[in-house]
Parts: sequence; C-alpha cells; structure tokens
Amino acid sequence: MSVLFIIGAGASASIDPEKVPVMETFFQLAAERIEVHKPEYWLPFAITDHTRLFSPNIELEQLADEILILNEIRQRLEWEKKEIPKEITENLRENVTRYRTCFLADKNRTSANLEEVFQKFLEHSSKSGFNESYSRFQYLVNILFQDLNIELKTKFLSSTYVDLAKALKELKNPENIRFISFNYEAWLEKALFKEGLWEPILGYNEYAAFAYVLNVAELKSNTLIGADYVSLGKSEPVNKKPIIILKPNGSLTWREADWSKLEASPDRELFVTLDNSGCAELYRDQHIFRVTHPAHDENSQLGTFAQPVIHPPTFSKYRAQKMDWDVDRQIIEQLSIASTIVVIGWSMPSGDNHFGKLLEYSLMKRMGGAQGQPPRLVICDKADSDTNPAFIFHCYRLNSAFRCYETIRWSKGFTKEFVDFLSKQITNNGKVG
Repeated sequence: MSVLFIIGAGASASIDPEKVPVMETFFQLAAERIEVHKPEYWLPFAITDHTRLFSPNIELEQLADEILILNEIRQRLEWEKKEIPKEITENLRENVTRYRTCFLADKNRTSANLEEVFQKFLEHSSKSGFNESYSRFQYLVNILFQDLNIELKTKFLSSTYVDLAKALKELKNPENIRFISFNYEAWLEKALFKEGLWEPILGYNEYAAFAYVLNVAELKSNTLIGADYVSLGKSEPVNKKPIIILKPNGSLTWREADWSKLEASPDRELFVTLDNSGCAELYRDQHIFRVTHPAHDENSQLGTFAQPVIHPPTFSKYRAQKMDWDVDRQIIEQLSIASTIVVIGWSMPSGDNHFGKLLEYSLMKRMGGAQGQPPRLVICDKADSDTNPAFIFHCYRLNSAFRCYETIRWSKGFTKEFVDFLSKQITNNGKVG
C-alpha cells in the first residue's frame, strides 16, 4: 500500500501568501520587486514589453523601449570602462520606477496567468526561432524563489511543510511515500531532509540521472563531470531508501550545463551542487552560486554554461533530458499503484497537456495491472467553505481525472490541522495504507 502526494503552488503559498506566488499572482508579486538596482527583475519585463508579448499598454511599451535603450548605453559605457553620465543613471531610475508603478496599476497584467503567458512565449518562439522573453522569465522565476528561500527562512521553520515531514517520520514505512511536486522551490525537500527522510542523491530519481559536483570552483577548473556522482567528499547516499520527490516541472536545485564550454564534454547534463557532506547546498540554507541572466550576458556569473532547469506547465513542454524521461516513467508507475492520492494546493492546470497524458497512461496501466482497485483521493485546498461552488467543481475535476472510489475533501488550507487530519486517514496500525 502506498501514498502519493501531489503538491502544487498553493502548498508553498501557505508559508506566506503575500510573498509566495501562485500562477495567478506571479506577475503582481514579481513586479513589486522591480527596483533599478535589480535588473534581474526589470529586464525580463522590459524585454517582454519590447516584443509586445504582454497585453497591450502603450505607456508601458514606450517605457520599456526607453529602459532598454538607456540600459544598452549604460552597458556599453561599462564595457568601455567609461564614466556613466549622471543623466543616464537618473533617467533609467526614473523610467524603471514609473514602469513598476504603471505595471502594478494594470490589472490585466497583474492578474495574468503565468502558464498562459509562457505559452504565448513558446508560440512566439516557434515563429521567430528564439524568444528572449521565455529565457529571461525562466531566470526570473529562478531568482524570485531563491530570494524567497532566504527571506522566508524563519517562517519556513514553522511552516506546514515541517509539520508534514515530522508526521511522515512517525510512520513505520515512510519509504512507501512518494511525492509529485509541481513547484520549482525546494521547501518540501528541505523539510524532509531536516527529518532525515530525503537527500538529493537518489531522492529526486531512483535511477540517479544527475551529475553531482561539490562547488563552483570545481566546475570552473574543468573537473570531469559525467559519472552518476562526482564528488571529492562523500558521494554515497546515507539513506538508501529515501522518500522520492518527482519534479516534472524542474527545480531550483537543478542546473543544465553545457560542458563543451568548459572543454570537458560535448554533452549537456543536469547537475546538483553538493556541500562537503554530500548534501545539496540549498538545504543548508547556502547558495554557492546565483544564476540570474542568460548565457550571453557579460555579467552572468555561471550563466555562461549553467541554466536553471524549469519546465513551465504549458501545453507542450520541452523535455529533452534523460532525467525528464525517467521522471515521467516513475510518475506513471506511482499514479498506477498508489492506494491513496493526496492533492495539496494543486489546480490541475488545463494547459498542462503533458501531465494529462501521463495520467491517462497510468489509468490504463492500473486497469490492466494487479492493482486494479481505484485509489482513494484526499483533496486539500483553501476555500471559504466546503460548499463553495468553485471548491466543489475543483474536487469534481480531480475526482473525474483520477477516477477514485472515495474522495475526502478539506477546504481549510494546508495547515497543521490538516496534517493531523491526514495522519489519521493514511495510518492503519502504524502502516501507510
């Protein structure tokens, strides 16, 4: 008997709803961070307006064009090591500030769905061959959640993720627990790691399709990368049977590296950075590098060969890594054998055609396999009541998708009370089931 958790953005937003975005609040919360000294935030917006991929707003489009011109002048002067006139700096500051104010006043933009905007980026890419907006927003998502990881460090310690990890630790066979997380951030991993239930080696993928490296210095010195584990310290997993977290949308902790730029290997591979104990740096609340800009930027730090691995939930995802294929196979397997499926804060985006196909395959496998019996479904979301029409419809959609024999609904959000309630639902004589 196994329990499968499906985690969406609503679970992470429970840490701080005013700071942690979901699909519908991403642009509002990201735009609030725009400041002239943070080009990693305003450049993606300005470039996207320059290519006219946001909803029409003449004032914002003109401001974006001016910002890019001023930024180009500033970058050229910096490259030539010349003094930047005060007028350029002041005009850039004024335009960036005005852009932020105008963007936040445009409700069509602040309420735009991130999934739908990324889909528009992809459609533009198919016509032009390259879309810098798509690339820039990958980095923006990456840097936003890295900043939140630092800012919300204290709140995370008292979050429901930590309560859930402690509850799972009490189970006699937690290795039967699996997670599918659609979130880019790593709060779930941090909570499970804290309780000794998870670690990056084997914890993301039973087949260990990652390369592991100790630090940036090793990358820059052309350390040979390519084996399952590459580490000067401990590389064997401490926990031989960790809880597995499958992340079909990618993760903040993953990087795609073009090793040919380091003259080490012609292949592109995924890697996770480790500290000296063999644990991913992020889970120690350290960030050994901060990739904020695409590869062609002069100030990209490791951006010259390392890129965030993020797959937005668009209709057609680009998934070319072996890791992606392994994760897909495991998702089908886990969906087909789970006796209980727990959905927390996940909206089941209609545009995520890829996951819909995986779900279809899993249902066929369940019906044709030994499992046979439909799973039980537990739905955790936040609504003003159990009779809220939107909540009822959401539960109906999930029940129809997973074809469960029983549905248990919780409308009070991802809270400690829910964890206590869930513990009773999935525990039978100390065993998961």
